[in-house]
Amino acid sequence: MSRILKAVIPAAGLGTRFSPITNAIPKELLPVVDRASIQYVVDEACEAGIEEIIIVISEAKESIRQYFDRLTSTTSASIKYVYQHEQLGLGHAILCCSEAIGQESFAVLLPDDIIHDEKGALTQLLEIYSRVGSSVIAVQRVLPEFISSYGIIEPTVADDVIKVIGLIEKPEIDKAPSDFGIVGRYILSPMVLEILSTINTGALGEIQLTDALAQLVSSQDLYAVHIQGERFDVGNPTGLLKASIVLALRRQDTATDFKGFLGSIL
Repeated sequence: MSRILKAVIPAAGLGTRFSPITNAIPKELLPVVDRASIQYVVDEACEAGIEEIIIVISEAKESIRQYFDRLTSTTSASIKYVYQHEQLGLGHAILCCSEAIGQESFAVLLPDDIIHDEKGALTQLLEIYSRVGSSVIAVQRVLPEFISSYGIIEPTVADDVIKVIGLIEKPEIDKAPSDFGIVGRYILSPMVLEILSTINTGALGEIQLTDALAQLVSSQDLYAVHIQGERFDVGNPTGLLKASIVLALRRQDTATDFKGFLGSIL
């Protein structure tokens, strides 16, 4: 079983939920305290031992490249860039990286998800990967009203780990096989790239990674990790604000002053 050395971070989306600021600034560069939100995900990948990070961008997001070019001395992994010229979904973004990935298993980290825990989310997946030697995805329990916004797994238990036997993208609640929703961390076999190259567009007219994983389980084992940590969806304004507040309160250099400020206004 080979080590996971490469990670993909898809960052070519339009960021319409942050309009109009995203007319000028990629949502991934919006700050959480004093760092771009995408840097938290890059740092997580580096802490997990990733050596090469492939960031998927569009021509309009060259500023992401410029941001990390200025941080080369503080980022242990090398960073490469792949361009997604059409917005055809997460599966398509990963497929754009086929040449850079090659025939290795690889990680995917979605920059909309900042997951705060003493042990990084990707590190948690890698621990299970080292046991099972097969594709692993992160899941968390989802409230009923949010089921239709997630890829949902059909789970079973095998050797004390969750084995995935089916997946559905954004199901209605009465068609959901569980309340385990896929969140933004994956370790994937290169076979996923082969499947993505042949798959048809699914929900929202996009090439869905969940649809490819649903095909993968017919030929390879797929496992899930009930990920530990507090997850912030920084792909929307409320989530970005929550992440900024919580992480500011947990930093020694900002906590005292910020707690005093919050106490004065609440």
